[in-house]
Amino acid sequence: MCVPAGATGDDRRAMTEAAISAGARQAWLIEAPLAAALGLGLPVAEARAHAICDVGAGGVQVAVIALSGVVVAVSAPAGGDQLDAAIVSWVRRRSGVTLEPRAAEALKVALGSALPLDRPRSVEATGREEGGGPSVTVAVSSAEVTDAIREPLAALAAAVREVLAQTPAGLAPDVAERGLVLTGGGALLRGLDRHLAREAGVPVRVAENPRTCAVRGTRRALGEFELLQRRQLYLR
Repeated sequence: MCVPAGATGDDRRAMTEAAISAGARQAWLIEAPLAAALGLGLPVAEARAHAICDVGAGGVQVAVIALSGVVVAVSAPAGGDQLDAAIVSWVRRRSGVTLEPRAAEALKVALGSALPLDRPRSVEATGREEGGGPSVTVAVSSAEVTDAIREPLAALAAAVREVLAQTPAGLAPDVAERGLVLTGGGALLRGLDRHLAREAGVPVRVAENPRTCAVRGTRRALGEFELLQRRQLYLR
């Protein structure tokens, strides 16, 4: 089971107990950034460092990994749900129309970009007037969506910079050379890799099939019990 890198010992115990109560004979936990790195096929056991930015629905986890462990990790409220909420808030302020989260997500998928698009586009979205009024259709442009998500993307970039600042001096050259790998569904946001490379000053690339990296890594970890056992020390 994946857990956030910043999950407390109590959080982890609760997840383990819940899994066992549900019928599991044994539950193993692994931090999501480490699972994502395993899913990418990275040699996580080596002493050289790898940097992962997992952009999930509920938030972002940025971590540096070496020797099969998380060396430093920072979380930020800048995942897919926060991007959707920022779009809802922006449209409400601009047009007085409240969108459902699903409509905001559709705008993000159709128009969302961390950087202005070379060919701006616009689509229509349907919501309700404030106060429970009738349905209203509004036109939203790609430039407006980029402006709407600026704040959560700033929080994401700040988390990346914080991790880089906290990375031990002996590992910093590895991160500077290898850069940062984006995983999770949010990694597919247009221009996110270029935006973060500019903001953080390190190379950034999007993983292949980023949505499933953590899932693939969790499956791989089942065959590496020595690694998993080391991750369970908080239970002792």
